[in-house]
Amino acid sequence: MNIDDIWIGDEVMVKSSGVRGWFQGKGNSGLFKIKSADGKILEVNAEEIALIGHPTKSDKNTGGIKSSEKAGKPSSKKSTILNLEYESLKNDFPRTHDRPLDYQLEVCEEFIQSLLAQKKTFCKIIFGDDAILKSSVAALLRKIPEVSIYTPHPNQDAWEVWFDDESE
Repeated sequence: MNIDDIWIGDEVMVKSSGVRGWFQGKGNSGLFKIKSADGKILEVNAEEIALIGHPTKSDKNTGGIKSSEKAGKPSSKKSTILNLEYESLKNDFPRTHDRPLDYQLEVCEEFIQSLLAQKKTFCKIIFGDDAILKSSVAALLRKIPEVSIYTPHPNQDAWEVWFDDESE
């Protein structure tokens, strides 16, 4: 399994210890961060991480999700999930920008508008462990009248967002 197949919020297991948790991305030390169920952050090498429920090599072509699909692209069955981690966005939504936060919020707003155009009723926006990004996304969500409810997703550093159902 390639570390690029895992994204923030995926449930993973540390192979050597059997500890389960949620993938948090790459840390400053170069190791990858796992947030365990008790809230502790573990840092491990990529070889130590196993994606829980990951398809085997034999069914990788049918059951795997490509990393480009994980960013919320329409061909994905996870098209209602947006990972706002900066490194992920740079690869999936390349464009010029002066400030990373402005860039992340711009992509987030475009993502929400595309979901509204598709008449989706729910999405998950992953912000990672960036508190400034979390509060900025919350401020953006408050400005969008179609957002009926948004709530933090426990243990996954994400907002769960529900939109008004216009058909009612």
